[in-house]
Amino acid sequence: LLSARAAANARTQGGEPLGTAVTARILAQQARADEILGLLKRGSDSQSDHNFDERTNQLAQLLTGRAVNGAAPALIGWVQAHDEIRHLLSAGDYSGAVAVARDDEPQYSATEFTKLDNALRDDITALRTRQRDGITRAYTALNGLPFGAAAIGILAALAVAGGVGPRLSEYH
Repeated sequence: LLSARAAANARTQGGEPLGTAVTARILAQQARADEILGLLKRGSDSQSDHNFDERTNQLAQLLTGRAVNGAAPALIGWVQAHDEIRHLLSAGDYSGAVAVARDDEPQYSATEFTKLDNALRDDITALRTRQRDGITRAYTALNGLPFGAAAIGILAALAVAGGVGPRLSEYH
């Protein structure tokens, strides 16, 4: 029972949220690639913008209800920086758009994406540790089975001997 409970906790507290966190990080990296592709095409690729919007919306949905330290504000800041890139590209300011996408200034795209990516990476690391610890607890609980089986076997043998003794004395 202890092993089953530990394994279930490893799955529900580590494995399942880990899948969501990994998916979120992949979506963030794909959205960043879409942002860079749109920038390289100087804003003429509407598909990259559409993909960016779609992926960041999916990412926002995945982050809803999850306590990933700093991820939600970083996502909001990144989307705002991306909107600034779009605005600069539509105004013909390619070098300004590149600066917003690349430079490390606060509230710029690269900075906000890095914050988001780091938050998701840290969450994945914590969830992996939680899952690994649960699996270790399940394994440790199973280590006691041979001793428990031996104890139960000895008790059963004593019970049989205790029950057979009086029956054999009835035949004398």
